[in-house]
Amino acid sequence: MMFVCRYKECKAKCCRELRSAIMSYDYSLDEKRHIHLLVPANKATIGLSLEEKEKLEERAKELGIKLIINPLKAVITKDDEPVIIKWFIDHDSCPFLKKDYSCSIYDDRPMICRAFPLIPIINDINKRIICKSDFCPHTKDIIVKDDADYKTEFKECYPSYSEVRNFNDDLERKIKELVNKGLIKRMQMRAAIRIFENYGSRIKSFDEYYYETVN
Repeated sequence: MMFVCRYKECKAKCCRELRSAIMSYDYSLDEKRHIHLLVPANKATIGLSLEEKEKLEERAKELGIKLIINPLKAVITKDDEPVIIKWFIDHDSCPFLKKDYSCSIYDDRPMICRAFPLIPIINDINKRIICKSDFCPHTKDIIVKDDADYKTEFKECYPSYSEVRNFNDDLERKIKELVNKGLIKRMQMRAAIRIFENYGSRIKSFDEYYYETVN
């Protein structure tokens, strides 16, 4: 049974309930990657890259939509400087959702939206694996055992899932590179949040910080 997004049947459940659509995720595992969640897990929604953040802000301005995007995750430099690696749409329901439950920015929607209900999660041995979100009511009858099944049963979503996975892999590679150079340090998440909240200067994006350090 191949997955088809039947958004009108569920009234775009994943878009209406953004915070709930993110399945249970042990964000404490991010600390092993020197990554810190900046908001309570139950407030988090889809993660955005810097490019996606800027694109959504541009589209919201064009459409006259009120959009709130806030920092989601950060790393902390050796100088106690927070660097943002991902942002999130800080709304209970997606502000781009139309009254007929379609998406007003369908062609420009974030890659994690295009990949959903496929999501990358971190398992208990700190390894990223593919998973289908049971939050989507249209996945419950789809049985998958391995990667080949995911490619077949989620044919439309899998390429975007691969894009999400590759983005995260590349991000973690760069973070590890800076960790090995002693430029990013590991600390408890609460301490990282305090640094973020008390930081008085303009906070850089990871893209900006990485470019500065490797050039």
